[in-house]
Amino acid sequence: MWYLVLCYLFDLLNARPLEPSVPPPDGDLVVGDDEASGLASSWGASIVLVCLVTSVVFLLGCLCCNRRRSSSPAFREFRNSTHSLNQAGQVGFVNPLSCSPELSIFPPPGAAGAGIDQQPHSIISFEPLPTLVPPQHGLVKRPPAYSAELVRQLSSQNWFDDSDLRFPRQQLHYVKEIGRGWFGKVVEGEARGLEDPPHRTSKVFVRILREDASQAEKLFFLHEANPYRRLRHVNILRLMATCLDTEPCLLVFESCSRGDLKEFLLSNEAS
Repeated sequence: MWYLVLCYLFDLLNARPLEPSVPPPDGDLVVGDDEASGLASSWGASIVLVCLVTSVVFLLGCLCCNRRRSSSPAFREFRNSTHSLNQAGQVGFVNPLSCSPELSIFPPPGAAGAGIDQQPHSIISFEPLPTLVPPQHGLVKRPPAYSAELVRQLSSQNWFDDSDLRFPRQQLHYVKEIGRGWFGKVVEGEARGLEDPPHRTSKVFVRILREDASQAEKLFFLHEANPYRRLRHVNILRLMATCLDTEPCLLVFESCSRGDLKEFLLSNEAS
């Protein structure tokens, strides 16, 4: 079709020259209106041809530019696709503009395969938490920090001079262990003859110092019990007796009818 249009336009270009070099024969007549009409037809055909060629070139240029923009990564269409984790190999970020499709962990609702795969190889498992092991009673806790200057100022002589607190350890009977500390252990026991009448049995708490304790630890062990030895109050635990004649050193305290302070606070937490 384009070929036929071009042939028709080229046929219209066959016009007479404006100023012929050879004069026409005497018998021929030259009409001015015919020459003007032929010239107008020639110029019209030329303008149409130029417009047609320009339009074709413009359309070809637009098509080429559109194709280049379509092939550019910046104008590539974004398409969301879903892949299972088994096909993806590993979870990660995938460039949506790359050749491979995007990895979608959460497919849209209603899509095929949107539910969780129940196959055994796709189940996620976690390592079990470590078992909590309570502290062993055999472990010795670190003693409280005290300076060498404080140890030099401490003295145990007044403990041995106080005859009112001396008590024979043979009259003590241990019932059960109730706790441990840096110094050793604390046991619940019974003391016979500690209070009047002499044959009466009293419930007591006994703090037992470790047999391998150093001299500084012995001094600090006695220093910690000084407030209970000197103060007398209904709300303060009272030191009732000591057994310091041989190892291990024993400090005998009065028994608490409501147990230790920690258990009392836990049991009355709501109130």
